[in-house]
Amino acid sequence: VGVGNGRGGSLATLLLGIAPTATMLGGVNLNVALTGQEILVPAALGGGAGVAGAGFGTLRVALPADAGLAGISLYTQWFVWDGGVAAGAATSRGAEIRFF
Repeated sequence: VGVGNGRGGSLATLLLGIAPTATMLGGVNLNVALTGQEILVPAALGGGAGVAGAGFGTLRVALPADAGLAGISLYTQWFVWDGGVAAGAATSRGAEIRFF
């Protein structure tokens, strides 16, 4: 799961959850429902430090060959912590990861 066009060298967080939403939280678009079961994965973006649009990152995870995962969906969204934007965070659109 990757992110691009962030501020280079910024701290970021990937939010993983079990349900989608379309709401605002503190002036930031939120596309993953906060149910108490979400996972937050911290990351640091690559790219030229402080350069707007130069930041990128990828989360790679090995998955087990488990038939029990079939049909499960996870919903994801990146948050890039950026003091250069009004809300203090730039966000990606939400995405669905469907296991089959």
